[in-house]
Amino acid sequence: LRLPKSLLLSICPIPAPSCLLNTFPNINPRFVRLDRPPPVVFKKLLNIVNTDIFRKGSWSLLNVERGEDSLSYNNILAWSREYEGKKVLIIINFSEYDSSAHIRVNFGNSEKIKFTDLLNNKEYEYKKSDLDTNGLFVKLKKYSAHIFSCEYYVTI
Repeated sequence: LRLPKSLLLSICPIPAPSCLLNTFPNINPRFVRLDRPPPVVFKKLLNIVNTDIFRKGSWSLLNVERGEDSLSYNNILAWSREYEGKKVLIIINFSEYDSSAHIRVNFGNSEKIKFTDLLNNKEYEYKKSDLDTNGLFVKLKKYSAHIFSCEYYVTI
């Protein structure tokens, strides 16, 4: 899902690890119309980041490795947030070029992982063995993002 640059910044855990921008101070006032409601994507993103996993959870950077081409993986930022046994992956392409990468994520003893993109409600399911071998492959259009909610499955 393509997002305005200012909204991409709003989901980054910067400038300090304990800081999450739940408000959107970076929005350029020239593009905000006070005479009409905010765009749907703005409301959706605000609802996503206004949860405990974003406000109270710990975060860690994820390894981003080469995707389909040689250099575009450098345009992708990825990190996870964890809180009370739940995990969310945030992956953004903060550049003016389409980019791809393999993201390395640790899912412990899980056998299958279901990723639900909270921005567009699409679901993807992978075997842990495939993720361990190749990483999670992502291909993002310019200034776009995934926010994946992760569910782990272990067969008994």
